Amino acid sequence: MADPVFEAIEYLATTRVQWTLGPLRLQAQARPPGLWVEARRSGDPFDPGWAREELSAEDGDGDEGPPVIFQRLFAGFTPPFMVNLRPRLADRPIITRPEMEVVLGPGVSTDVYLSSPLWIEVCVGGEALCELPTWRASDTWFGPDTTHGVLGYAGRTSLRTQRSEVYDTPSRVATLATISNRQSRPVVLDRVALPMPNMGVYRDRDGRFWSDSVRVHCLEDKEAEVTITAPKSAQGLALERVGGPREIARSDGFLEAFSAVMRGTS
Repeated sequence: MADPVFEAIEYLATTRVQWTLGPLRLQAQARPPGLWVEARRSGDPFDPGWAREELSAEDGDGDEGPPVIFQRLFAGFTPPFMVNLRPRLADRPIITRPEMEVVLGPGVSTDVYLSSPLWIEVCVGGEALCELPTWRASDTWFGPDTTHGVLGYAGRTSLRTQRSEVYDTPSRVATLATISNRQSRPVVLDRVALPMPNMGVYRDRDGRFWSDSVRVHCLEDKEAEVTITAPKSAQGLALERVGGPREIARSDGFLEAFSAVMRGTS
């Protein structure tokens, strides 16, 4: 879907462009011997900004703005060359909790929504140079103990039961998770960990980003069964896929860690 933010730009010797991507302020300039990239980040993870602007040398370096979080010169490029951005999902699972304790009776299932920060890849000639999250979430551990599980990011938003309650800023990615209790006893929905590296990213007609959906079945005497599905049928939206998964889903630490999603009621 057409969006100037993601359109490729021909870089000449003096080209300098700034992107506002939610809280992320990204700037790239042709500078011998290649491409200089700098990033800053505001303090609001839900910043609604979304724009691209071509700058001139007179505009200065923006030293009065947020602090620099990334600065690098990528050598080996001589103008003219093409620069573009690509949307990505997080490189680790996103872990979040419901706003209040949710109990699922035997045979009961529920849909929950959450949002996570979009990641941005900077490319020259279609090849990725670097990537940055629009917002850097804090690290957290997800698993039944310290030896079984995975390192992930702590979500800044709580689980929502209505799609309308999901934060609707362009730099956030919405995800639908369907949780089903197939046990013979009630279970409590404790946390949800989304396998973002194994999921594709999509965009709807309004410019909002979505990931693949996740189905989690809590089974008798087994680890949770996890399935990743395309989001269109689950959400009833016309979506265009704009990025694939980072890696293929596998049956190891992350899927085993899903046993921590549910716990029995006392």
